[in-house]
Amino acid sequence: TNHLDLEACGWLEDELKTYIRILVFISHCQDFLNGVCTIIIHIEKKRLIFIVGNYDLFVKTLLDLLENQMK
Repeated sequence: TNHLDLEACGWLEDELKTYIRILVFISHCQDFLNGVCTIIIHIEKKRLIFIVGNYDLFVKTLLDLLENQMK
């Protein structure tokens, strides 16, 4: 998404929302990730963490998990 203008980002987001297959993509744009992600699989220390939801929910869930590990 770094090389796309706002209109192209919007178009891509709309297209991906209707795509019914699995996609793996990387983006630094949190708004874009929130718009298209429905499930996030996080890989860390040879473990997979599945989060059903958008990027904001992923960040909150990951922070909650880390906080609970610190206790």
